[in-house]
Amino acid sequence: MNLDFITLPPLLADRLGLPRDKSVPLTPETRRALTESGPSVEAIVRGCEAYLAVDPDDADYRRFLRTYYHHRGATIANAGKIEEAFELFGKARRLDDSDPQVHVDFARASLELERPEDSIEGWRAAMAAGGKSPELYDGLARAFTMKSDYKSARTAAEQARKEFPESLLPLHTMATVLYHSGDKAGVEKVLFEALSMAPDDPLTLEKLGVWFRECGRFEEAARAIRRAQDLAPAELRLVYQRGMIELRSGEKEAAEKTFRGLLDARPGDLDARTALGILLTESSRTAEAERLFAESAAEAPRDYRAFFHLGRLCCRDAGRVEEGVAHFERMLDLAPRDRHAIHTAYIVASNAGAAGVAAKAERLMRALGEEPRAEEPR
Repeated sequence: MNLDFITLPPLLADRLGLPRDKSVPLTPETRRALTESGPSVEAIVRGCEAYLAVDPDDADYRRFLRTYYHHRGATIANAGKIEEAFELFGKARRLDDSDPQVHVDFARASLELERPEDSIEGWRAAMAAGGKSPELYDGLARAFTMKSDYKSARTAAEQARKEFPESLLPLHTMATVLYHSGDKAGVEKVLFEALSMAPDDPLTLEKLGVWFRECGRFEEAARAIRRAQDLAPAELRLVYQRGMIELRSGEKEAAEKTFRGLLDARPGDLDARTALGILLTESSRTAEAERLFAESAAEAPRDYRAFFHLGRLCCRDAGRVEEGVAHFERMLDLAPRDRHAIHTAYIVASNAGAAGVAAKAERLMRALGEEPRAEEPR
């Protein structure tokens, strides 16, 4: 390729992390863009990419591009563009595998995209590059759990407990693994062990409250959350947990008040909005529920729960089945491992005659080791 070279102004070179005395490459196209509009980071990126395609060993250009890809990926990940961020983090890792944070961001993006194998590789690479920590083991365990490899997830949690015996996080990690693997007795035992280590830890109390709620032990759940709120009164997540206990114990008026109050304080809280939408649906206030879920889908297009519930609401109306199936198809792209959601989509699409969506759901189910069934899961 016919490359041109320019020397950057010293301040720009410093800002980009390039040597002041080293010229940077430009393609003919980016050279014209620079002439017309002045210095451009994107033009320098394109030029360095073109140069490395010919000479991949230039350390300065590799370092510059790795930093650019990482920072750009983090920026667009914060904007919700996870697929693009995932690709950029991957490029950064290929240029330089010594920065553990790049591996961590890649692993987190992989989890959000439900790509557990990539996430596992990312967490392991982060450990190799920067050492082990409870947070890295937690990520590794979550990735193994996502692919239903509970044995490996438990091994990661146990290793974290062994290496970091003073940390609460490995106990929280183990409780999550045991919950997903169906070991109910183990969950409670581990959470009480964590509570004995730190009786005033709000997060442990929160997890215990969630566990009690899942078991239908609502009074115990409410006590645990109240205690956590006493210790962390500014933590709005605990308000959500209180609302969930109210919802599941049948106190719908109280739950609605709690969720609406939380949304007044934090309008973008997707968990609270989803819970309120479910409450409204269960109360036969479907128009209100649909408006809430539509808001979530517009504001957070990767929130598969919104598309799942929109699909169900639309399909209740015989005249909107096609619209509902389209929501389910979007949901399948976003949540290829949520067994309940996939099975529901399969049933609805099959009954609606949407063969393509039904086949897509069936493939995902079989990939998870499940056979399609005629009845909707509970």
